[in-house]
Amino acid sequence: MNAVCTVLLLLLLVLTAGLLVHVRGLSRRLDAATAAGAAPPATVPAPDDAAIRTAVAAALAEDREREVAEARAFWAEQEARSAEDAPLFDTPFSGADPVDGWPLYFPRPTGPQDAPESAEDFPHTAATERMDPEFADALRTALEELIAEGNGMRTGHPVQSGAGAPADLEVQAEPAPTAPDPRRHPSHPDFVPGQAPSREWTDSTLNRLSGDGTALTDVRPGPLGTLDVYAFADGTTLCVAPGDRESAERLIEAVRCGDEVRLLGGSRFSGSYSLTFATGEGTVYVLADRVVASL
Repeated sequence: MNAVCTVLLLLLLVLTAGLLVHVRGLSRRLDAATAAGAAPPATVPAPDDAAIRTAVAAALAEDREREVAEARAFWAEQEARSAEDAPLFDTPFSGADPVDGWPLYFPRPTGPQDAPESAEDFPHTAATERMDPEFADALRTALEELIAEGNGMRTGHPVQSGAGAPADLEVQAEPAPTAPDPRRHPSHPDFVPGQAPSREWTDSTLNRLSGDGTALTDVRPGPLGTLDVYAFADGTTLCVAPGDRESAERLIEAVRCGDEVRLLGGSRFSGSYSLTFATGEGTVYVLADRVVASL
């Protein structure tokens, strides 16, 4: 009995000692954590205002220099384009008196004395190589008519009476100068090169082309989007104004690829036209204010 009590007492002493050691370790850890938390935090250095101002000024200067460089490049490009377009519009039209003091400018040639005899005589330059021959002839004809009208206004002059002059010859009065009709210029939507066929003729031609399934052989876009010329296999041509560059390029690409391009039909509504072409990949729609078929 005494031995059992002694063993139990020893076990109790061992457990008590272990518990005391564990509690002492926890106390030390708690003291270390408390001491670490009580330590003053590390100080953050104050920002340098001068450095910030210097960085902001440098960034603003870089942005300003970049904007100035972009502006200079833009205006240089504009001046280059103006220099390229200047030779086409630097000759004033002198066939008639200026309207309200403003001179009229037209593309060269300015008259029959300077114009070539035909479209083939035009000098082959970078600008004229892209001009359609039929459009060039129509443009030259329109300018000649304008100049002829302007010269006609100065044909009547007083006739001086003298020996050999009829006594009853009346003096022609010079008519008042009139401004040229802007509808004669190819840039006007109502301009039609040459003798314009009737709308009934154009409608019947469109019906014949769509009914016969005549193939489209070529599309010749005019300059500045004024008009496009569509040529068919039977020799028929359609002048479409104004030109549609996107549709013309699609049709040209289809013709060059060897696809059979045909006119499915054309309709007229509110004075305008709608043409539908069938290509190998789908359909192409062309909207125009005027469509004129060749006679």
